[in-house]
Amino acid sequence: MSRPEPQRPPPTSAKLLLPVWGHRYVKQFLEVGLPTLLAPGNVPALAQSLPCEFQLLTSSADESYIRQHPAFVRLAEVCRATMRPIDDLITAGNNSTTLTLAYVEAIRAAGPAMLDTCFFFLVSDYIVADGSLASVLARVRAGANAVLVGNFQVTAEEAMPWLRERIGPEAAGVSLSARALVNWALDHLHPATVANTVNASDTHNAHTNRLFWRVDDQTLLGRFYLMHMIAIRPEVMDFRVGASCDYSFVPEMCPSGNVSIITDSDEFLVVEMQARAHEANFLRQGPLRPEALARSLGEWTTAQHRNNVSHSLVYHAGGLPTGLPATVAAADEYVAKVAHQLRRPPQPHYGHPYWRGAIATVQEAARGRLSPEALRRLLGAPGRRGYWVERLRALVIGYPPRVRPWHPRWPDYRPVLRRLAPFFGDPARRLLHVSDAPTLFSVMLANGGRRVVSLQTTPFLQSPRERAALVESFDLCLIELDQGDVERIGELVRRLEPAMKDGGSILIVMRQQQSISDAQRFGGSLSDALRREAPAARLEEIRYVPASRLRAWSYQTFARLGTAAHQRPWVGLPALALFAAPLALFTLLLNVVAAARTGTRSRGMTSSVHIAVRIANSE
Repeated sequence: MSRPEPQRPPPTSAKLLLPVWGHRYVKQFLEVGLPTLLAPGNVPALAQSLPCEFQLLTSSADESYIRQHPAFVRLAEVCRATMRPIDDLITAGNNSTTLTLAYVEAIRAAGPAMLDTCFFFLVSDYIVADGSLASVLARVRAGANAVLVGNFQVTAEEAMPWLRERIGPEAAGVSLSARALVNWALDHLHPATVANTVNASDTHNAHTNRLFWRVDDQTLLGRFYLMHMIAIRPEVMDFRVGASCDYSFVPEMCPSGNVSIITDSDEFLVVEMQARAHEANFLRQGPLRPEALARSLGEWTTAQHRNNVSHSLVYHAGGLPTGLPATVAAADEYVAKVAHQLRRPPQPHYGHPYWRGAIATVQEAARGRLSPEALRRLLGAPGRRGYWVERLRALVIGYPPRVRPWHPRWPDYRPVLRRLAPFFGDPARRLLHVSDAPTLFSVMLANGGRRVVSLQTTPFLQSPRERAALVESFDLCLIELDQGDVERIGELVRRLEPAMKDGGSILIVMRQQQSISDAQRFGGSLSDALRREAPAARLEEIRYVPASRLRAWSYQTFARLGTAAHQRPWVGLPALALFAAPLALFTLLLNVVAAARTGTRSRGMTSSVHIAVRIANSE
């Protein structure tokens, strides 16, 4: 790999990249995240310093909504604002890989100009303090080729009302000072952040990548293994991608190691919004012991990650407290104990074990949309071992949602596939798919060509022109919803009625685990809503798939075996061969029981609810 020239001149342009897709996330970013980026010391400051482009990496379905939003209109007044479709890179449930590939595609599209461009890598759920981006650019213009930062999380359910009150209805921009934001955030820390606080928590995160120490009521000290590359000015063009962006971008694009780390929230601060339930399954009672953390870190940390944790990041709402040095010393001692327990050598940043399975999933899911050759060009080099492991896994248990009967999710996928069978069996049939974000089924249906039309739930409800263009066009409709969408189902079905042929079928699927009483209330509410709002809709059946702790355990065990096969093939593959057959047989028996118990009534918890509706326009 070529090496950069010494003492490079400052960059000649800035390019901000932000991947976001799915209406719910796009809407949240435009209403909350983007206004904080429009503060004077953020995007406007960059635009005043250098030729600047803000590029949203998004799905084609989201473009129209984005262009019409007041916040995007305001952004376009500040700098060049563009959109780059990434439909071929989006795979449901694999967001970090999609982000990485979207970033890479945009960087490579710059060609030789990438070497003179400061790329900013933004995330849609960040709340950004005023002046943060200007501080990052100042470091790059002073000579750094990469800038790393850390952040902590707040609970989104608490952050959203607070932010909307300050932003107002026009979303034109809001200036949040770093200290004011820290002061608010420390009172609304996410449960995962609290669990990561070594000296002030009764719980811990079993798979954390960051640690915190509470210094006082206004100060939080952070030590990060995983840091975010907020900005990179590439030193080389012939970089490769063999791990997620925050594992591989810096060592590949900046081989000189000329990296700057921002350690004071006064200079840079972003706070990440996450739903309260985020990472809840990783939280455990009791303190986080160094030996347990070391075992977890040994599975994934690279040399860069292990170097990152030597830096103390301070988040403070006031001046630096007198007790800070003592807390730093305590953090040093704890981190040293973890390092002493780290027996395994660092994982490689190219060909990282986690990446093998992730990129193989993309290869499998993107068939027909992203050729293997195009993907290899994007990555910069071939990577086949993970692909063949994933192909073997797909052969054994299938690829969701088309899975073998011994896959733990088979009872949930099977009813949907049965309802879709007429569409797959008759090339004359057309299907309408409605959801607010990409799903496993939207990925599966992407190869349907003109026979399949996909709509996002909220924009569809808000766009009468789109509804008028779909009169009596479809034989089948698949609607995938979250629990929060229950109240909109009646209106949604009513507005879909004109799009359905007489006798057409609508299948409504909700796959969030809930108590059966909640599920039955959902079914009753739906029945009432259809009678009231959708006169041509006839409710045919509501079926509840029972949840099972053993099925959940089986799913997690399959995942662990697959991960081991990718990470340590010499151990994982024999383990997979030894345990796959008995585990598959056990899961098959569980699935047979679940399928037998699936019906209009059940007890306990449900893993999914399926509602079949027939459209009778002629009655």
